[in-house]
Amino acid sequence: MMAANTSDRLKLPDLHIVTKLSVFIALTASVFFITDLLPLFLFLALTLIGFYVYKIKLGRLKWLVMISLTTLPTTMGIFILSHGVHAGFTPETIELGVHESALFIMRIFPMVLFNILFVKTTELREVHFLLKALRLPTEISLLLTTVFRFFPIMLQEGQIEYWAKIGQLVEENPDLPLPLIQDILVGKE
Repeated sequence: MMAANTSDRLKLPDLHIVTKLSVFIALTASVFFITDLLPLFLFLALTLIGFYVYKIKLGRLKWLVMISLTTLPTTMGIFILSHGVHAGFTPETIELGVHESALFIMRIFPMVLFNILFVKTTELREVHFLLKALRLPTEISLLLTTVFRFFPIMLQEGQIEYWAKIGQLVEENPDLPLPLIQDILVGKE
């Protein structure tokens, strides 16, 4: 999913970069103004449904999502401890810690998904032209461009690792055709 290869980009309706950025910022900001768990859960569910409807695959970025999910118990523990230390460990403070951690998680997870969506549907040159048009200082433009490039670089590193595994399997099994080796690797994932 490199920015230079437009054929790998998602085939979403062509939206102007300003529209995409505005929607991204609006979605991200709205998540932080919601204070009830049910609307946050619905917001997350709609985001996941959007990923399914538009056939957005996380590909090699799924490990980032998996890491986020594995931190959930730790996050809950930190919130419970922070409330318990100040007011004592009562059922009310534990419930408050669980509630606050759930709010935090339900706010962060959609942000990660929005970021993935924005990166997978926007080319780096579009971001560059937007930042230039906004007349942001060079330092800020470079920072934002670097942040924007983070996910595709991770993806590229994953692709290098993938092709290295294929090369090793081809050397070890010269009689097997390449498509079969690729299918075996996909099956292992």
